[in-house]
Amino acid sequence: MSKSSTEEQVREMAKLTLLTNKLNPIQEKNLKLYPLVFFNGVKSAKMDFDLSNDQMIESVEDRKELEITYQFNKAETKHLRVSYHLEIDESADNSSLDKRFEAIEMSVRNLLWLEIKVQVFINTKLAYESKDV
Repeated sequence: MSKSSTEEQVREMAKLTLLTNKLNPIQEKNLKLYPLVFFNGVKSAKMDFDLSNDQMIESVEDRKELEITYQFNKAETKHLRVSYHLEIDESADNSSLDKRFEAIEMSVRNLLWLEIKVQVFINTKLAYESKDV
């Protein structure tokens, strides 16, 4: 499978996620593994998300032609969010946290869409939140 067809498949999965408000198993598995990839000493990792998009999708029905079209507007970021709640061993080497946050944010956005907000809580404290959405 070529890189462009893989990217297109990821985009199609993201569109389906918007329509159904549900992650597919591949997306869910990747999202759950990201903290283990980008942070050391993870004791536990929990993920929650809000993908509700009622304000984002407009449907237009043409009853004569039996055609339904969807118009995707820019994401309402107050609804689109992935949050990680991590318990991390404080003695673990997690230098350059800003780079780690940037990496997890870009991974989530590449898997879903660029307008999604990413939050990371470390040991119950908000350590990072996307600022550009």
